[in-house]
Amino acid sequence: MTMGTVITNKSKFHDKIFKVIERYTEEFIFLLFFLLSGLHLDITTIPHAAYLIIIFVILRIIGKYLGSNIGARVSKAHPSIRKYTAGGLLPQAGIVIGMVLSIYQNEEFKEISEILLTVIMGATIIHELIGPIAAKYSLMKAGEIKKK
Repeated sequence: MTMGTVITNKSKFHDKIFKVIERYTEEFIFLLFFLLSGLHLDITTIPHAAYLIIIFVILRIIGKYLGSNIGARVSKAHPSIRKYTAGGLLPQAGIVIGMVLSIYQNEEFKEISEILLTVIMGATIIHELIGPIAAKYSLMKAGEIKKK
């Protein structure tokens, strides 16, 4: 972060440097992050955690719907925003995986870390499968994108 700040503020070529770095590193960083996340997952624990994964997915969807609906009502947003925002919030990854990996490495949470990692990774897989479909559907229903 420090190097990026120095380059941005001190180099007259910061735009060119940023474009080169961004072109080659963004996908690589995502690839490494998800690869390392998957290395911690023991797939034999998924059947034991299936009911927790399903409960987590359902409660997260309900929470996204209620939270976006209440927020839209409080802010007096258009009814289509109130109705369709939750669909765009379903994809999940990144921060929650990073948080569960930090818990996984903490000795104090050793007893629950494996099941917690399994639930989060399983739910992430489900959300990443249904999330883009739900987001596209919600955007189409809200009139933000047109059908082809």
